[in-house]
Amino acid sequence: GTLEGGQEGKIEEEEEVWYVMNGSGAVRVGGEQTEMKMGDAIAVRLGEELSFANEGKGDFELMAIGIGKSP
Repeated sequence: GTLEGGQEGKIEEEEEVWYVMNGSGAVRVGGEQTEMKMGDAIAVRLGEELSFANEGKGDFELMAIGIGKSP
């Protein structure tokens, strides 16, 4: 999706990999924050807190890839 401000939540259903399609922003996983730009990706494990903030002038576009739990 495209972020104009920010978003936060907790990963509970599946692990995820977030890929930056366009723009730049700050991503916090657990207590660690990192700056991300187009082409970067970050993995998020079950139970981790996750937040995004668009710090650029344009859109911060992300694609999430979910990795389901094993049965």
